[in-house]
This record gives sequence, C-alpha cells and structure tokens, in this order.
Amino acid sequence: NFASVQREASNHPAGYFFFGAALEWMAWDYRNLDQGPPFFKLMNRTIELARAMTAKNPDDPWAFFYLGAGYGFLGLADIKYGNWLKAFYDGMTGYKHMLRVIKLRPDLYDVYFGLGQFHYWRSKKAAIVRAFTAKDEMKLGIEELEIARVKGYFTPWEARNALVNIWLIEGRMERSEKLLRESLAEFPDNLYSWWSLAQVHMTLKRYREGLAALDFLESRFKVGKWTGDLAWVECWVWKADCYGHLG
Repeated sequence: NFASVQREASNHPAGYFFFGAALEWMAWDYRNLDQGPPFFKLMNRTIELARAMTAKNPDDPWAFFYLGAGYGFLGLADIKYGNWLKAFYDGMTGYKHMLRVIKLRPDLYDVYFGLGQFHYWRSKKAAIVRAFTAKDEMKLGIEELEIARVKGYFTPWEARNALVNIWLIEGRMERSEKLLRESLAEFPDNLYSWWSLAQVHMTLKRYREGLAALDFLESRFKVGKWTGDLAWVECWVWKADCYGHLG
C-alpha cells in the first residue's frame, strides 16, 4: 500500500503522489470533501521531494514527471474549487516541467495526460485568463489526451475519464457514452463512470436509464466508507429531476 511505499522510499515522491492522486479520485467518486487537506499535504510533499531530485540530477525525466504531475494535480483540484487563476498558475508550472520530460524522454507518453488537461482547460477558460492566452488549444488538448489514453502506462484510464468529461462539456454525448461503455466493460463498479452515465442519460432525456444509474450509485454509497454527505444530496437532486420529467 501507499504507506509501505512511503516507508520504504521516504525520499521518493512516488508514494506520496499516487496516494494523493487516489484521494483526489476518491473525493470525486464519493463527493467527499474531507480528503482535501491530506491531498494538498501529499501533493506539496511530492513537489518538495521531486524538486530535490531535479537538483540532484537535472537530467532525470522521472523527477520532472513527478514535479509536473504534482503541480498538475494541484491545478485540477483548483478547478474543482473554482480557483481558476491559481489553477492556471499551478497548471502552467506543471506544464513547464512536463515539457522538460518530453525533451528528456519523448516516449514517456503519460506526460500527455497533463499536457492535454492543461491545453484544453487553458483554452476553455480563456475568457478568465485572457491576459495569459487567447489561443484556442482545446483540439490540441483532446489530441494529447488521446495519446495518453492509447499509449500511456499509468494514465490511460484517467485520460479516458478526462475525455468523458470533455465530451460531456462539449455536448458530444455519443462520444462520451462510447468511452463510458468501454470503461464500464473494464471496471463495472467505477463510480466516476456511473455519475457520468447518469448525466448522459439525463441530457438525452432517457430518465428511466438515468434513474437506474443513480440507483446503482446509491447502492455503492450505502456500503462505501468514504461516502460524503454531498454524494447523497447530489444523487437525490438528480433523481428528483428525473422523476419530475417522468411525471
């Protein structure tokens, strides 16, 4: 487990980074905001240790990978909390380190997960950060996420989830649903996929199918020790919307 990795390699960022990433994914699945403080502590520790690695060996691609990934995950968390300017700063910092990784090791395709997220969201929120960029890089971001989905080692599943979310935002329900079906065939209990599938059904006015997806989520919340109060509230609000449309 993550604690044993941290004990065995206390000065390496891997154990801290992957533990923090797991907390962030769990917070999304179970709508559990209590995971915020430990997540930020772990990511800051990741950055501290990765920076020390880059100082020791400025040609170590993995050192820059963890440094960029640490900042990248902070940026994604900033987006969740609506702090777009800090998200841009953290994302830009991570982006610069990821470019260093590409230069040192072009075949480390997991880097494209971070690059894709950065390019898409920077362009998507260009109205907020117009002082920094006005270039439309959403298409580039999507292409980079596809590279991570197809060729990455650590990130194919998260790249797929990111693309699910992007196609939802862009109103391309058929593309989102196709990726969701792939995900659920591989991971039938993946809560992120069930949340997204419920959203696809509701957007397409398939309210009975939406209710079925929400019923599944409720069944997992009942046995999940990480379920936050917000999960129940959001699920019930969505179900009320479905019942309202069904009459």
